[in-house]
Amino acid sequence: MAVDNVDRGVNDAVADDLAEIAAILSSRRGERFRARAFRTAGRMVAALPLPVDQLAEEELRALDGVGDAVARAIRSHLEDGVSGYLARLREEEPEGFGQLVQVMGVSTRLARELSSRGVVDRDGLAALVEDGSILDVPGVRERTAEVIADGLGRIDHRGAGMPVLRQARLEAERWAVALGGLPGVARAVVAGQVRRGVQQPTALDVLLVCTDPIPQVAVAVCEHDGCIRTLVDTGDRVDLLTSAGRHLVVHLTAERRAGSALVVATGSEAHVRVLRERGMDGAAPDEPTAYAPADMTPVPPPLREVAGPPVPDRLITLADLVGDGHVHTEWSGDGHDSIDTLATAARARGYEWIALTDHAENLTMNGLTREALRRRDAAIEEARERHPDVRLLRGLELNIGLDGGLDYDEETLLAQDWCVASVHSVFQRPEPVQTERILAAVAHPAVHAIGHPVGRLLGMRPGYRIDIHAIAQAAAETGTALEVNGSPRRLDLDAEMVAIAVAAGATLVLDSDAHRARELDYVVEAVLTAQRGGAPLHLIRNAHPA
Repeated sequence: MAVDNVDRGVNDAVADDLAEIAAILSSRRGERFRARAFRTAGRMVAALPLPVDQLAEEELRALDGVGDAVARAIRSHLEDGVSGYLARLREEEPEGFGQLVQVMGVSTRLARELSSRGVVDRDGLAALVEDGSILDVPGVRERTAEVIADGLGRIDHRGAGMPVLRQARLEAERWAVALGGLPGVARAVVAGQVRRGVQQPTALDVLLVCTDPIPQVAVAVCEHDGCIRTLVDTGDRVDLLTSAGRHLVVHLTAERRAGSALVVATGSEAHVRVLRERGMDGAAPDEPTAYAPADMTPVPPPLREVAGPPVPDRLITLADLVGDGHVHTEWSGDGHDSIDTLATAARARGYEWIALTDHAENLTMNGLTREALRRRDAAIEEARERHPDVRLLRGLELNIGLDGGLDYDEETLLAQDWCVASVHSVFQRPEPVQTERILAAVAHPAVHAIGHPVGRLLGMRPGYRIDIHAIAQAAAETGTALEVNGSPRRLDLDAEMVAIAVAAGATLVLDSDAHRARELDYVVEAVLTAQRGGAPLHLIRNAHPA
């Protein structure tokens, strides 16, 4: 059963019910934790690798986070077409309330006001936003209307259930450790989409190199506590449903075939098909030996797609990075760690430098006023004396206004060592408007890099529309770097846009966008994304000294 071929209709319908329950509960005092349970369950159900109505009762309750209340709501929907619990909650609220409060920017009060005016679903709300009459609703100002427009453009809970690359990588690594410890297993290796750096993997793949007979090991795999059901068993591969609702694919091989098995388990299918057509060794102990009969140099896993970018002479690797150009300290409203903590963590990673890019003044909830910026810069100067082994750059994450304007005045900006400019608001604008907005920042003399250039959040919000070709060309001309942001739900630029930037000769900066010290590790996924785009070492800004 391939996860991509599952009919998701029933899963989506159940997930919709659970999300609406969560939204209504969230509007009520004291219901935050129950709301979170239903929201999490809804996302998991949406991403299940088989229809939820095919699960036995004990299998349903074996899923992580599915307690009695959630299980009853799911069974009720499957039996009656709508959860009985949701039906009762709907009776206690105005019509459409549970749908409307799921839209970012729609408060409890506003949802009730909209319902009283006959707006009872997202389509009706979208019509108000489109013709501007949303501004006639009491309490709705232009900024609120913009937030609602952005909220309507978000992907719903269904997309948020599929793991992003970092989450999938960590889960796959945990499975490799767990299964690698089974009797008769010499070692376990993460393979599949995770090894190739796919941004939202549909399955977790692990290859087991076995010393005991493969059927014997396969039985032990299927009986693992974290596995709820065996979906497929072909002898040398078992597909499983895990308690986290994931599709786990376990490939099994003997040592003498480990190399060719790893190539096949890593994929992509198209890449493996080409290798087989060229005579790949099907019984190779290592990957280079498997590639040899095909008269090919081994291709790095992130580039094993059917029509991927050219393999550069020197692909960027994690070990090449000597700095991070996008790090937030506690001086940002959403930052958590001190300058000293971040400096120590950066040095532990072997970095020569980091740019401390706290939010700027136009991000009113999180940004630095001019006085706060002066005090933050003084704190960095003091920290430099305590940390002479890592260069601390005074920096900012600036906000790109709709007209392309930036925070502060030019003298203040030019006094900083490193500035990242990002779009943080008003996403729903035509492509030419958004493109010109970013081009203005690319051309600004104080801007060193454009942060998360398309503003997407994987599974939650699509990126805004831009002409990446024009932006990459302008960035190449000015020397402004384009960021590959490693924050788990961003991975922005994505691999396709990285390839466009590389073709234009634009420089890239692979950043963590860390808001606490441990998040410096987010750069791992930024590197994988850059590799999928064929990014060469010489175009990576933070592979070079500050």
